[in-house]
Amino acid sequence: MSLTLITTVGTGTNTPIRYSLAPHGVSEQAEFISIPLCQWFKPDQILMLLTPEVASKPDSNWNRPGTGLKDLLGNKAKPVLIPNGFSEASIWEIVKIIADQFPPPEKSNIFEPNQQHKHNVVLDITHGFRTLPQIALVASVLLKECRDINMQHILYGAFEARQGGIAEIIDMTSILDVLDWIYGVQVFKDAGDASVFSRLINRNNSNANKEQGAAGPRSLQGLAKSLQSFADDMSMARVRALGNSHAAAQNQLERARNEVVTYCPALSVALDGSDLLEGGYANTLNGQLNLLDLYANRGQVLPCLTLAREWIVSWADRASNECTGKPNSIDQRRGWAEEMINIIDQKIRGNTANHKNTTSEDLARLSAPIWKAMATVWSKLSDPRNDVNHCGYRLQPLESIGLKGKAKDAARLLREFMERSDQPAGIGDCPLD
Repeated sequence: MSLTLITTVGTGTNTPIRYSLAPHGVSEQAEFISIPLCQWFKPDQILMLLTPEVASKPDSNWNRPGTGLKDLLGNKAKPVLIPNGFSEASIWEIVKIIADQFPPPEKSNIFEPNQQHKHNVVLDITHGFRTLPQIALVASVLLKECRDINMQHILYGAFEARQGGIAEIIDMTSILDVLDWIYGVQVFKDAGDASVFSRLINRNNSNANKEQGAAGPRSLQGLAKSLQSFADDMSMARVRALGNSHAAAQNQLERARNEVVTYCPALSVALDGSDLLEGGYANTLNGQLNLLDLYANRGQVLPCLTLAREWIVSWADRASNECTGKPNSIDQRRGWAEEMINIIDQKIRGNTANHKNTTSEDLARLSAPIWKAMATVWSKLSDPRNDVNHCGYRLQPLESIGLKGKAKDAARLLREFMERSDQPAGIGDCPLD
């Protein structure tokens, strides 16, 4: 695996100084930080980011005969011409120029997290006009995600903070970890998906235990596992399991609170004692309505429309407790409830319905206005729900953007239905099987 040093070259005069970097120690006096970095890391190539002024002036820090970086670093140094970065367009041009030094991965998915990297990169952001190191830092984020590299170090030589003629080199690589956590926060806020948190916790837990052994964290692995279970139940609308996985994740967060602060401080800031689900979750009709609102507002069409259909079956199961022909087991009860919904739906449509599995007394109970209202909602949800669950394999499939609207309609229709005054008493907060 090759190692590349990326560094910038400024136009000003540099005072020779000694640099320190653990565990490499203290360097000899050097005018340019790239000299000790090359001695310590022994890169296979050095990408020198040069602005037009630095590249063209014969007495610049790059071209100066004998003491310029071109002569000091020799053949390993590759000049990379970049604009000054004074405009938005030139900033993106610099980012692209740096990215183009590393070809995209071949025959592999650039987003595959377990790929083997071809290049290690050390990025030095010490020298150069103030904007250039920052632009190089932004480029490093893109390289990390979209090129076949491992960002080994991001280094800054703190010349202004020197003491006793020695300037400490600050390793800023952890800033990439912060950006990973920012991405995790964004995914969690946008989609309620805690799986990125789970992956990052596992990474930090593994690193800490490698470094500290028995003194390392002991609760983070359980937290990562519980967050992944919660994320899976949320994404697949596993509402019967969601109550338990949500409670388990909340308990693990509390149990691991001190370790989170120490080893995953970004997560501590992101959650800050808040619930993974605002308002919590109870597997009731009202609890599922709240979940439907979340799915609809996030544009998560598949779990929204699938759960909306099952919500009506759950309602029919709970609202038919007085029916004498109703089975006892949960699976048979839901099948029976769905059959009753279809009978009422067919009657509303003027069709003859087969009702061999229920009694005439039960059918009379199911003729109440609220059951007819329920069957009307069921009918409105059937088309978008079937479209989603059959992946658009229909004669007249709906457009994706239209399905997002249908998901919001489903959440609204069910909430309006639940607010009817003739609902059975307490049905909304009755625990579901």
